[in-house]
Amino acid sequence: MHLKIILIICLVCFFTGTMSKGLTACQLWHVINISSWYTTASPETVQLILNIFDIKENYKDYNRQDPFHVRVNKILSFLVEIDKRGDSEEVEKLNEIDVEKISIEFLKVDNKGEGVIDKSQCHTLIDLIGYNNLIGSTETLNKIDDESSNEALLNFKKYINNDSTLIFNLAEILFRVLFQRTQLKNTAFGKLEDGVFYWNAMYQNINSSLDTHNI
Repeated sequence: MHLKIILIICLVCFFTGTMSKGLTACQLWHVINISSWYTTASPETVQLILNIFDIKENYKDYNRQDPFHVRVNKILSFLVEIDKRGDSEEVEKLNEIDVEKISIEFLKVDNKGEGVIDKSQCHTLIDLIGYNNLIGSTETLNKIDDESSNEALLNFKKYINNDSTLIFNLAEILFRVLFQRTQLKNTAFGKLEDGVFYWNAMYQNINSSLDTHNI
């Protein structure tokens, strides 16, 4: 009974509300935490995971030859473009243009094509993203001079330096960009589930579904 309740909470957190497009912090957090299932050697597994989260669209960009993190990055390009529950949550989010612009710059920095970058490359990426792409819409901001803009980028680099993560895929970069944006704009980041019980229930649900479908 408790497992059923927590699974309902999982789905409510990940996909609640009406349909629109974009990526929220909660959605990015889930991609980061269940990325191992998105990167298996089976496109059927990937589709089943999407179906568990009530995504019915067929994912057609799977390539088993892609490096682990490249597969995760491709999933993001798919998710940001589709209508899904949760996008109407009243929090800051990244839209399709945000993800496309950051993805393009990420690919420039990822010179090995492995889908991950280190902290030094993150600094380069932050410069490429620039202040305007970091904040996205300026509707909630007063005009900020160049000095303040540069300070925002420097603070982002310091944030990366203090991060316990050593390498970052696109999902982890987008997650951190979104956090920085909410700090600059004083907008809502959204609640993240980080409890052991929550994720154990999520993993059990996924494994159970895989077993049921003999995948």
